[in-house]
Amino acid sequence: NNAAGDSGNLLNLGDESGSGSGVSITWASDEQWSLGETPADANGVLLKGFISENNTGGDSTINFTGIPYPSYNLYLYMSHDRVLEDVDLIGPFGTFRLREDDTDISQPVTWRQQLASANPDTSQMGNFAVIPGLSGTSLSLTLSSTGVLGSLERNAISGIQIVEVTEAPLVVINEIHYDEDDKTIRAEFIELHNPGNTSVDLSGYSFTDGIDFVFPGGTVLAAGA
Repeated sequence: NNAAGDSGNLLNLGDESGSGSGVSITWASDEQWSLGETPADANGVLLKGFISENNTGGDSTINFTGIPYPSYNLYLYMSHDRVLEDVDLIGPFGTFRLREDDTDISQPVTWRQQLASANPDTSQMGNFAVIPGLSGTSLSLTLSSTGVLGSLERNAISGIQIVEVTEAPLVVINEIHYDEDDKTIRAEFIELHNPGNTSVDLSGYSFTDGIDFVFPGGTVLAAGA
């Protein structure tokens, strides 16, 4: 369905568990469109509908508020019903030219990442892109029709994910004591240290090279221990 001048808002978007994330979104676009094909898989469903910029009613905008993550990556899924179209995505990261590769959603969809802006590298294209390392509780995006391909640069965004970036827990081997002089006592050990500010759950982790040991459930290494 093609609808000119589409706009709206959604409050408290769901996270991957189905719970409310606290994130809200408002948008205003030149048009919304739903591809007529029946998607062959769940990936195709994500690419079926979109909002786009067709250079008839000003730039399209997407605004997020209430983002709870200190750091996150922005995943952008893109499709359209014409071959090889592009559009400039503008945000706190600068300008990233998206170029969709005309994915056929009536067939099983294979994800193809656009790794860099299509300006100046015109070989860059795909059906999704990732903008890494963003921060802040709000995010404003603009779709601007300044690309060079397609019919009035009508590339579109069909889906967006905000994915929290978390630091992997850091546990270091602090000491290894082996080959004890007194062979009658069990004095060999490996000492682990957690230099971080939060405890680390070691349940299920294991040593497999040199010694065989699996940490039992409930094994927690406290911060600074």
